[in-house]
Amino acid sequence: MHEPIYDDPVVAEIHAIRKALLDQCGSNIDEYRRRVRDHQAASGRRIITRPLKTRTEQSDARERENVSRNG
Repeated sequence: MHEPIYDDPVVAEIHAIRKALLDQCGSNIDEYRRRVRDHQAASGRRIITRPLKTRTEQSDARERENVSRNG
């Protein structure tokens, strides 16, 4: 494995947790994903499975740009 550019204890902790979770699944990503889905379903929270709708109106910055160009 490559040496990190810098040491960040938070990032190191996240990597260690991810490795431990994958180790519990025998490094099987499909099993890991199944467990995550089961955990999400058991949480009782709403799970978003498709992208949110994108905004159709222009942003304020774009509107200001158009106003300054068009007077």
